[in-house]
Amino acid sequence: MIKEFYRTAILIFLVLTVLITGIFIKIKTEKELAYQKKRLSEFRILLTEYRNIKEELSKIDKRTGGKALIEEINLLLHTTGLKGKVRSLKEAQKKETSFGIIEETELVMERLTMNELVNILYHVDQRHSLSISRISMKRSFDSPEFLNLTVMLSGLKGR
Repeated sequence: MIKEFYRTAILIFLVLTVLITGIFIKIKTEKELAYQKKRLSEFRILLTEYRNIKEELSKIDKRTGGKALIEEINLLLHTTGLKGKVRSLKEAQKKETSFGIIEETELVMERLTMNELVNILYHVDQRHSLSISRISMKRSFDSPEFLNLTVMLSGLKGR
């Protein structure tokens, strides 16, 4: 009789242990599932952002026609009529990022009037493929009404 009682007690204890362990495993897996669903939604958001950035890069490439940055700047100088004021135009560096290649070019211009300066800055601002990284303006040594301009222009290219 006592042996049966111990058997029953051990059996109940084992069943309760298995049951409690199963409940803890179920709770843990539900928490893990909720965490993984949250991560999945974050990855989906990142994926849509990545696709939007990729689409913007392809639009920029279509606008520039795949031209090099120096060609784009030469076209800009030609449309503004300031090609004769350029002292130098040289490629500075290329930085590779996760979403494309950033090309930088240094443009040095001399003897600009204030109107010409505003004109070139306006045209750079209107082009979505160009941005100004750094700008430096100094009065011309020859004549104080003229300005010397040094601009670091950058452009983004897709891979």
